[in-house]
Amino acid sequence: MKKFTIISTPEYEHRILGELSNARSVQLKAVSGVDIDRLRKTGERDVDFKGIYEKFNEEYQILEKASLFDLESTYLATEKIKEFTEDPNGQVDIYISVFKEIQDKIKAAEDKHEESEKLLIETKARLESLRALESDELKSCLTVGLVDLEIQKRLEEYLQRFEDINYKSIEISQGKGFIFVFGPEQRREWVETIFLIFEVEDIYKVLNTRDILLAIDSGRRDEVIKEYEEEVERLQELAEGEVEFDALKTEYSPKLVEAKLLENMLSILSDESAPVLRTNVISVIQGWISNDNVQVLNQKINDLQDKTGELFLLQYEDPGHEDHGIPSPEPVMKPSFLQPAWKLTSLRGWPSITEVNPMYISLIVFSFQFGLMYGDIGQGAIFLIAGIIMSRKYKRGMMSKLGTLFIPMGIFAIIFGVGYDSIFLVEGLLFHHNQFMPNPVYETTTLMKWVFKIATVEILFGLVLGAINQWKAG
Repeated sequence: MKKFTIISTPEYEHRILGELSNARSVQLKAVSGVDIDRLRKTGERDVDFKGIYEKFNEEYQILEKASLFDLESTYLATEKIKEFTEDPNGQVDIYISVFKEIQDKIKAAEDKHEESEKLLIETKARLESLRALESDELKSCLTVGLVDLEIQKRLEEYLQRFEDINYKSIEISQGKGFIFVFGPEQRREWVETIFLIFEVEDIYKVLNTRDILLAIDSGRRDEVIKEYEEEVERLQELAEGEVEFDALKTEYSPKLVEAKLLENMLSILSDESAPVLRTNVISVIQGWISNDNVQVLNQKINDLQDKTGELFLLQYEDPGHEDHGIPSPEPVMKPSFLQPAWKLTSLRGWPSITEVNPMYISLIVFSFQFGLMYGDIGQGAIFLIAGIIMSRKYKRGMMSKLGTLFIPMGIFAIIFGVGYDSIFLVEGLLFHHNQFMPNPVYETTTLMKWVFKIATVEILFGLVLGAINQWKAG
C-alpha cells in the first residue's frame, strides 16, 4: 500500500474528491504528518459545509421537483467557484433568494394560467348557451334554467304531471344543460317552485342580462356568437400556451445551471467521510492506494490538470510507524475464477494489512456448513453446474459472485450427500442405508453431537487466528 497526499487550491477540492470517488481504488484517511501539524498551527478553515448544503438543498429541491427547467450538465466557471470558496454562506444566501424569487414568479404564472382556464370555461359556457338559446323559444317559454343532467330525469317526471306543460332540454357542457319550460302563465309559480326544489340554477348565473337580450335579438345574436368564438380562441391559446414559463426559463436557466453544479459541489464537500484539511490557501487530501492502482490515480490527476489548467501536488510515500489502520488491498485468489468470492470475506469487514487474510478460510467454512446442512448429491450437482455456467457467463456484478460461490457450495453438498447417502432426497441408493454419517431424520441426536464437535473446532480455530493477529499487530 502507498499513502498519497494531494494538495490543491480550495476551489478545486471538490473536483479532486469527485475524481477519487470515480476511481474506486482509494481509501481516504485523516490528514496527518509532521508538516501537516505545522500547517494546522497556521489555522484551519472551519466551514460547516453539511449545514450549508442542507440549507441550500432544501430550497433547490423545491424547484427541481417542479420539473420546469431542463438543465444541461457542465462545469462551474472558475470565477464562480472562487467566489463561493471565499464566502460560501453569502453565495448560498444569494442563490436561495433567487430560488424564492423564481418560486414566487412560478406561483404567479400558475395563478394566471389557472385564471385563464377558469375564464375559458365560463366563456365557453356562455358561447354554448347563446348557441342553444333560440330567440323564439326564449320569448315564449315560462322560464329557463341550468340543470345537472343527473337530476334532469327526476325533474322531467314532475313536469310531465301537467298536460299543458311542455319542456325542452339542451346539453351545453359535460353534466350541464338548459331546460326550457313552456305553458300557460298560471303554471309559472309552480314551475319556479319545482326549480327551487331541484336546485336548478338561474340562467343569469351563466349569462348576464346583455347576453339574454342579445339572444332575443336575432339580428345581433350571430354577431355576438362570433365575438365569443374569437374570445374562446384567444383564451384557449393563453391557457394552453407556455409564454410565462418560457420567459422564466430564458431568464433563470443560466442561474439554475450554476445552482445545479453548486448543489453537486456542496454534496461532495459536505461528505463527512472525506476528511480534508482546509486552510484559506490550500486543501490537503490523504489516503491509501494499492501499488497496482497508482497509475490509475496518476491518470485521474493528470486528466484533471488538463481540464482545469491548474497544477496539483501529488505525492506518494510508504507507510510509516505512526500510521495505523492501514487497509489491505483486495488479494488475488487462486485459481483466478474464485476471485469474485472475495466478496464473502469483505462483507464481514476488510482485514487490515497486519491480519491473517481469511479469504480462503471464509470460503471453506461457509461451503462446509452449507454442505453439512443441505448435503445431497443431486442438489449439490445442480449448484455446481449452475455455478460453472454463471461464472462463465457473468464476469462482473452480483451474478458473477453468486456463480463463484455456488461452485464450492455444490462440491461440499455432493461430498456430504455421499455421507448422507442422499440423491434428490432419495436415500439408500449407494450404501443401502449403511451411510457413514448419521441420518438427519432417524439419528438426529448423533448428528447434533457431530455439529457441536465441529462448532467447537471452528471456535478454537478462530481463537488461534485471533491470537496470531494480536501477535502480528504487536
